[in-house]
Amino acid sequence: LQYSERVQPVLRGNIYLVSAAAHAPFAVEDETLRSQCRRWQEQATTLAYRRPPEDDGSFLKLNLAGVHHERAKTLLTFGQQQGDRLLLQQAREELALAWQALTPDLVLWQLYFSLTEARLHLAANELEASAHSAKEALGLARFMQSRQGREQVQQLYERLLERDSNHPHVLHLGVELGLFS
Repeated sequence: LQYSERVQPVLRGNIYLVSAAAHAPFAVEDETLRSQCRRWQEQATTLAYRRPPEDDGSFLKLNLAGVHHERAKTLLTFGQQQGDRLLLQQAREELALAWQALTPDLVLWQLYFSLTEARLHLAANELEASAHSAKEALGLARFMQSRQGREQVQQLYERLLERDSNHPHVLHLGVELGLFS
């Protein structure tokens, strides 16, 4: 962060987003740090709005879809830890903006967005919607042959099962994961 002003805008924006994501779990009880996380995200948002996506020779992207997704994940972290429905609603709004800005060439991001959506629904105790989003993520993980994506869906399934082990949509997700025949 100390040298971020010296690097290309795409890298700088990603540094801000990663910094906010890394600090978010520790910022739940610290208003100053929470504000700093929001400032970093605002700086990344400003860079994404000011500059069109450009190829800077790296594999990094800085676009509105990614910025809004990171904001949604941070708000989800804050909302879960504080039990704050307003923060969860703001996270939903950010995720909706992320989906709107998503371009078709970023299939892998669709997986991440679906996982975040499932976590948001789980945080709001919307088990059916969470299981549905997890199934979408599982389909994308299979399509891309992403073992990590499948493992994340498995973890979501286990959390859903803890909430309601008899919920039909949760059980169907288990079938989709191949846990039941």
